[in-house]
Amino acid sequence: MLPRSLLAHSSPLRLSAALTTRVCSRPLSIWRLPHAARYAVPSCANLRRFSAAPAFRTENGDDQRVSHAPSGTCYIANIPYEVTAEQLKDAFSDLGKVMSVRLLSSGEGRSRGIGFVQFESVEGAVNFVEMHAADPIFVLDRKIFVEHAQKTGNVRRRVEPSDTLMVPEFQGTSEAEVQPLFGSYADDILAVRFDKKEPWRNAFIQFRDVDIATEAMEAFRNQNEDIQIRYARQRQPPANKYSLTSRLSHFRAE
Repeated sequence: MLPRSLLAHSSPLRLSAALTTRVCSRPLSIWRLPHAARYAVPSCANLRRFSAAPAFRTENGDDQRVSHAPSGTCYIANIPYEVTAEQLKDAFSDLGKVMSVRLLSSGEGRSRGIGFVQFESVEGAVNFVEMHAADPIFVLDRKIFVEHAQKTGNVRRRVEPSDTLMVPEFQGTSEAEVQPLFGSYADDILAVRFDKKEPWRNAFIQFRDVDIATEAMEAFRNQNEDIQIRYARQRQPPANKYSLTSRLSHFRAE
């Protein structure tokens, strides 16, 4: 059972539970609030000051998103950049048996605020998602997003990982229509090319390297269930890395 606490403040605020670990020399608090009052509660002095206005507030509650089938791993998002995987694992361990926490980072090593939590069992992941849905979790001043991660073990690995991804039958004509689909990974896109098929065309998106492309694909799959994405098949090494045509014309779909 989680420890109960109550935080007094001039604004209406009710806390149902609080879990703490450490962020440097300051506590990292994971607050779980009832649906009636959903406020993000800062717990570190270096964050913005608390005001009477809610940082996050929802009227009816739940995120309107289709959930993936339970797999034992949860996808998490809206994580404060300063929080580490080790700190999250320590804090989430009070909500279930956590095997590992993996946060995705940019090519420069900066956190992207998204990641994956692997539980010891599928039941542990199910309980984690259900607890968050019933009593949302806040990390520092942010309400985090939680859902079951998409299963990838049954996907046939016929194509070697590459720095270029392919979105089949994409109804779009410009890079500007592709970038929003990749969120924080948009800045890592080097080039976008479309094949000549009309009106539904395959989009080829090249990233800085294979690792970033793989992370972008994982994040994409967990946020765009109705859109397919896969590695593009490389026919031969690029001839000229500075030429858009030569760099991307070597890739095709599975």
